[in-house]
This record gives sequence, C-alpha cells and structure tokens, in this order.
Amino acid sequence: MVRNHRLWEVFLMTQLLYPYDALHSEAELLEHATTDDMANRLDYFLKRPKTCPHGGVIPDANGNYVHQSTTPLADLQPGAKATVERVMDESNLLDFLSVIDIKLNDEVLAVDNSNGGITLRVSRTGKVVMVKSEFAQGIFITSPEIIAANK
Repeated sequence: MVRNHRLWEVFLMTQLLYPYDALHSEAELLEHATTDDMANRLDYFLKRPKTCPHGGVIPDANGNYVHQSTTPLADLQPGAKATVERVMDESNLLDFLSVIDIKLNDEVLAVDNSNGGITLRVSRTGKVVMVKSEFAQGIFITSPEIIAANK
C-alpha cells in the first residue's frame, strides 16, 4: 500500500499539478483501487521515482527500499548543519513549511534549540525561521555531525 500511495502522490503532483498539501487524501483513495499491474505501469510512466513529494522512499515492486533518516530536526544542536530529507504527510506541518518556505533538500543551520522550538537559518533563502518542537519532530534530516556520531 505504501508504494501505491506514494506513486499516486507523485502522479497527482507532477501530472495533475495537485498542491503539496492535497496529495495525501487523494492518494489515500486511489491506493486501495490500485492493482499490482497498475502500480507497475504507473511506476514506469513516472520513470521510476525514488521518493514521493514528501521525501518518503518508494519501495520497488518487491517491497525493497533504501533506508532513510529517522533523525528529527528537533535533535539538531546549535551550530550544526543538516539537510531536510523528508517530512511527515500532515496538513498542518505542510502548510507551516509552505509559509516559512522550507523545502526538501534545503540545507539548514541550527541557530538555537530551546524555548519549545528550533531556530534555523535556511541556506537557500537566507531566512532565519523558528520551528516549533511539535513540527520539528515531523521533519527528518541528514546531518554529517549526526551521521558521524552514530558510527
């Protein structure tokens, strides 16, 4: 089901130009009506996408997938850099990210991590933004500092 759902999200966004925050509910309906053959054809039509618009990995037809980060943005310490890898598919979070203009693959620098949130400088825009802790838990990152600490 995860594969079908994420393939439909890619299709809806790239082919039908659905907005980012409207993908989940539509894909939820379509995934249940999708046969294996249809999913394979959709995968081929979309040129075998690796991730959905929220950054989630799309499993192959056999259910294999590449491991993704499970490190939330909330864990990033002041002075550390990270890249936004994926986000939870929650409308409040997606709306918030749209407002503060954080996108997948953005590099961020943690300026502060206290008082119920994390303050970031976004490299792409140069903006300094505050992300509440509850939202920072739904944003997943890759960070050289965190990767090195886990080895």
